[in-house]
Amino acid sequence: MAEEEYKINGVDCPAEGDPKLSEKRARRKKRKKIAATGEESNGKSDVEVVKEKVGNGGKLNPMALNGESEKDKQLFWETAIGDEEITAVVEGNPGSNDETAERVKIKKKKKQKQKQRLLKEAAVADKRGVCYLSRIPPHMDHVKLRHVLSQFGEVQRIYLAPEDPAARVYRKKAGGFRGQVFSEGWVEFTNKSVAKRVANMLNGEQIGGRKRSQFYYDLWNIKYLSKFKWDDLTEEIALKNAIRQQKIELENSAAKRERDFYLTKVDQSRALSSIEERIKKVKSMHSCLLNKVAFLDRILFVVLFAAVQHYIRSFIRHVDGPQEIVVFHRPFNFCFPTTIFELPCFLMASYISPLF
Repeated sequence: MAEEEYKINGVDCPAEGDPKLSEKRARRKKRKKIAATGEESNGKSDVEVVKEKVGNGGKLNPMALNGESEKDKQLFWETAIGDEEITAVVEGNPGSNDETAERVKIKKKKKQKQKQRLLKEAAVADKRGVCYLSRIPPHMDHVKLRHVLSQFGEVQRIYLAPEDPAARVYRKKAGGFRGQVFSEGWVEFTNKSVAKRVANMLNGEQIGGRKRSQFYYDLWNIKYLSKFKWDDLTEEIALKNAIRQQKIELENSAAKRERDFYLTKVDQSRALSSIEERIKKVKSMHSCLLNKVAFLDRILFVVLFAAVQHYIRSFIRHVDGPQEIVVFHRPFNFCFPTTIFELPCFLMASYISPLF
């Protein structure tokens, strides 16, 4: 009962509720700790004690923590972080403040250089212009296109979108050009003004060049895209690829579901067919057993009937003699056996007889 009262009041035992006993227990633990370490704090805080243990001249040294307890190490790191007195933070191989400072400086320089490089690239990309080609003549690839357009200005990047594979197959079957054909393309010039001038100058004009060229009579279909950057093109291509991949995954998942449904139906049909086969086998066995039982019943009936008739006839012969004629309710067209040796023939005749 006393233990239950203590538990109800939130105290496990009487000692926990007594502050004097808890103070005594804390003092006892402190004495044990001092006796184990062999050092006394002399009324100083834990942080000061740790500094005196591991420090030299008020400066903390992580190498002095070897062999110390986990609590002392934790106090050391907390104090060092608060006072900014960590000499080096390198796992296993601590160095000097100069080395860490140099490393931090090198990292900062690298970050600054990377930032400057990215800013320069962004500034250069802002100056570039992109032109769109809605039609690429047959037999023309990125090498020939660069060779033609580089006459009007410096070309940076070219992207030509290949045609639909179905259209390529149809063209090959029809006997057309069997090589790679591109449906559209984008060309990036170094300068916006050059790209705009090239688009205005070449749009709707004949490609020209040598008369023996395969695309001499083709026309340019080119347009300058204002406020359009190459990153927008890459994002668009990545988005199209992601959509295409998502469609493929959806189709694959639908195909997997159909396959699983078909396989489950196949398993069900196999199970049903096996059940039907078992039922047929059981029915055939049952019918065979019934036929055998019926045959045995018929034989037993014939045997019993013949035996009864035989015994009745023999009884009448002994009683009245052979002069009298015995009339049965069902006449036979054969003679009854008079001895036991004639019984098998009699049974065979009764089985074959149309009376049965």
